[in-house]
Amino acid sequence: MAQNIFISAVEAGSGKVAISLGVMEFLVRNLKKVSFFRPIIKTPAIEGQKDNAIHLISDYYNLEQPYEEQYAYTLNQAKSMVAEGHHTKLLEGIMDKYKSLEAKSDFVLCLGTDFEDSASAFEFDINAEIANNLGCPLLVVVRAKEKGLKEIEESCRFAIEAFEEKGCDVLSMVINQTPEEIQDQVVEYLGPLLKEKVELIYSVPYEASLGCLSMAEIASALRSEVLFGVKQMNRLVTRFTVAAMHLKNFLPRLNEGSLIITPVDRFDVILGALAALRSKTMPNIAGMLLTGYMEADYVLYNLLEGM
Repeated sequence: MAQNIFISAVEAGSGKVAISLGVMEFLVRNLKKVSFFRPIIKTPAIEGQKDNAIHLISDYYNLEQPYEEQYAYTLNQAKSMVAEGHHTKLLEGIMDKYKSLEAKSDFVLCLGTDFEDSASAFEFDINAEIANNLGCPLLVVVRAKEKGLKEIEESCRFAIEAFEEKGCDVLSMVINQTPEEIQDQVVEYLGPLLKEKVELIYSVPYEASLGCLSMAEIASALRSEVLFGVKQMNRLVTRFTVAAMHLKNFLPRLNEGSLIITPVDRFDVILGALAALRSKTMPNIAGMLLTGYMEADYVLYNLLEGM
């Protein structure tokens, strides 16, 4: 039988996916057959769209299992089944999918739901119940961004008590997005206070770039055509700048990592942004998003191609 662990949280924005990547990195280095499983995924906005966490982790670590084997239900399906009185059937379906992965794996890493809509109470309850049914100990992720030591302690206690009430086994806690100024103190502070509840406590410092979208992600979400720079789509976007003013007023507002959003016929802005990109005294922008229903002008296209 495979070993397993269930990663969960009690609030949105905890960074569970980033922590999952870190745990998966350790697992794939030490075990031969590692699987990733999400009992319930966020309902796709577009038919056929894949769950971001499954897609990211499967691609990055070249996991062998097909996408359809890595989740059981969408959140909408799960809520409908519970509303129709099919709670037991929901859990049985999740168990069947999980057991199929478990039978051919050395370790199954399970990731809970995202707490991103009005059903957060439902999500917490179902995550706890699923973890218990799968026999998975919990790795609880607590969001520490913009919190002090006392606030982090309160969040940890709330998480532990909430999961204990559901009969869950809390194996460890990860304090994620810890402010730099308390990074060296947080584990030492929490250890004595929580030692009777959980022994393993870790802290991951806040890193702003982990929350940034790449040009590739934005292009994919908008179904955009990439005109130039296809080999530079991993550039991270730190902010969005809508260029609707004259060039002399726009250029001072450029920032490092900006995505410039401007109509396709604004030659002045496009050329000004490119000139800034080439300049050693101006910020290095991430890219440009050209809007409008018209095609890129031949003159513009020819000019850009030459650059």
